Amino acid sequence: PKSLKHLHLRDNNLAFFNWSSLTLLPKLETLDLAGNQLKALSNGSLPSGTQLRRLDLSGNSIGFVNPGFFALAKQLEELNLSANALKTVEPSWFGSMVGNLKVLDVSANPLHCACGATFVGFLLEVQAAVPGLPSRVKCGSPGQLQGHSIFAQDLRLCLDETLSRNCFGISLLAMALGLVVPMLHHLCGWDLWYCFHLCLAWLPHRGQRRGADALFYDAFVVFDKAQSAVADWVYNELRVQLEERRGRRALRLCLEERDWVPGKTLFENLWASVYSSRKTLFVLAHTDRVSGLLRASF
Repeated sequence: PKSLKHLHLRDNNLAFFNWSSLTLLPKLETLDLAGNQLKALSNGSLPSGTQLRRLDLSGNSIGFVNPGFFALAKQLEELNLSANALKTVEPSWFGSMVGNLKVLDVSANPLHCACGATFVGFLLEVQAAVPGLPSRVKCGSPGQLQGHSIFAQDLRLCLDETLSRNCFGISLLAMALGLVVPMLHHLCGWDLWYCFHLCLAWLPHRGQRRGADALFYDAFVVFDKAQSAVADWVYNELRVQLEERRGRRALRLCLEERDWVPGKTLFENLWASVYSSRKTLFVLAHTDRVSGLLRASF
């Protein structure tokens, strides 16, 4: 019926509407689709040349609107989008025809009132067409502003997002380190300490710091003298091979029971032996028990 001016399809559980079919109703002025089940205005747009003046889409579940959906409806004067699922109202939906609107009802929508939300400025520009803007248009999120006017301000929501992300990252890193470092220290602290000093010893400047040629001993031999087999091998094999059987290439070894100075404390002798020797040689037996002298020497 090309002469039809008013079409009411309220409360019919419609989940789809073919907007391009409005070209078959060239004189249609009022379209009532309230109380249906439309979820988005995404299939096309209002056609160019439509004479539609009043469009009621209230009481649906519309959460998305295509950019430019209303832009071609130059005659549209009243648009009711109340009681839907809109979280924002974008100027791109309307284009240049927004100046023709006399009524733009967006009340009862869960608008997301983030700090600096752009829809607030847009609604202020067309406030003459928005009924009950200060009182009926309310926030749906975040939780602090739910049910409040869109002009209610909460400065806690206006924090710098970059600063917030950085603070979160730093606190997360600090928490992770606070958990990981003690755990690693408990499980493999000795191994990590050993690897650290081993890598430190490989640095080229470490061996040259004190002048290797001026050191009194070639090697300080550390072993557990309580283990008779180890002590016997050090004195009767290692010492003999390195000090007596190398001729002019004989090495000077520092041994605890032979070369330590009586009267000095263990740590004084230990310090002098380590820093008077080019190398420190650890002799370890196949045992899980490591003596205190070996640990202190390391």
